[in-house]
Amino acid sequence: MSALRIQLSGAELTRLKKRAQALGFEDAESYARSLVADALNESFDAPAHLKIRSKKDLEAKLVEGVRSGRTRAFTESDWANLKADARRRIAARSVSKAS
Repeated sequence: MSALRIQLSGAELTRLKKRAQALGFEDAESYARSLVADALNESFDAPAHLKIRSKKDLEAKLVEGVRSGRTRAFTESDWANLKADARRRIAARSVSKAS
């Protein structure tokens, strides 16, 4: 793995550590890695309400889903439709990048 070194002021590092802790990250480095990963994955265009910002955020979204009561088993047709939609989106993205 390659390394990237950045310099932060004392105040910036303190804020980074506090934010990392508040979001449930093990340390500031893990949080910074997640920020970089998010920035690199922005091309996936997930709506804001679906983006996972921390472990606590993921847990909250999972609990919300379980409590929503709106569940049903996915059928083979559902999976086929989901896959077809993903293929269409990938193809559309490829075409727009080539333009």
